[in-house]
Amino acid sequence: MKNSTPLRQTNLAEKILTTAAGAIMLVVGLMFSAVVFAVIVAVGLLLWGYLWWKTRELRQRLRERPQPANAANASTNPADFVRNPVGGRVFEGEVLREDAAEQGEVREIHPEKSRR
Repeated sequence: MKNSTPLRQTNLAEKILTTAAGAIMLVVGLMFSAVVFAVIVAVGLLLWGYLWWKTRELRQRLRERPQPANAANASTNPADFVRNPVGGRVFEGEVLREDAAEQGEVREIHPEKSRR
């Protein structure tokens, strides 16, 4: 069965107007998205500036705070801590402190494990 409504033929003027309307809608959409993007960036910068301003005293106090004696040599890598705990040496799984080893005293951290 054929469709009962015949296809309408469009003339050249309608095709040009349809193309122009589509192009105008595309340009308006791009302009709108650029404005929305600019507003989002501006709000984000304002929030970042506000937080930066409000935390300036905290950052200043952190800079002025005295650092611990071992902070200059401390590592943030967990593997370094396992290999060389702060102020100690590891011999076959036993941790020996430097000050105790220098005085000739050897102290086990976990003596219950060595009794087995």
